[in-house]
Amino acid sequence: MLKALHLSLTTYHYWKRQFLTDDPNQKLKDTIRSLAAKYPYYGVRRIWAMLRKTSDYSRINHKKVQRLMHNMNIQGAGYRRKRVKYNSYPGPDGQTTHNRFRRRFQTDRPLQKLSSDITEFKVPTTGEKLYLESILDLYNKEIVTYALSIRNQVWLLPLNQWNS
Repeated sequence: MLKALHLSLTTYHYWKRQFLTDDPNQKLKDTIRSLAAKYPYYGVRRIWAMLRKTSDYSRINHKKVQRLMHNMNIQGAGYRRKRVKYNSYPGPDGQTTHNRFRRRFQTDRPLQKLSSDITEFKVPTTGEKLYLESILDLYNKEIVTYALSIRNQVWLLPLNQWNS
């Protein structure tokens, strides 16, 4: 069941009159459509600049052109293409690695699955940055080794030196 819309009588007659009148911007809309068809890569600023060169629209506001183009769903062709999400990680040898864990973080053997993390700290007294790299064994959730460095490239001991 539809609810009745409660409008005042003056509002109803105002909008009824508005729908019967001609659009005062129709000539401008037609000009914008023709420019957009002729120059499909032009956006709001370039179409506005082209309109300003004509004598009819030498004092037109760019916001009005933008609003009309938005209402008519006109935009430059360069804005329609999908952008690929940027991923800065190249992976080893320029390729990303495969997901071998597949969210299975439990293991029944020590040193089978290891997880590493690098954390950046800032020393409050000197303002110097320190980097802490730790390696976690997912078998019993204990830190196998860690290293502290002043550079982001932290080099840890090889695997055969961990147990010694």
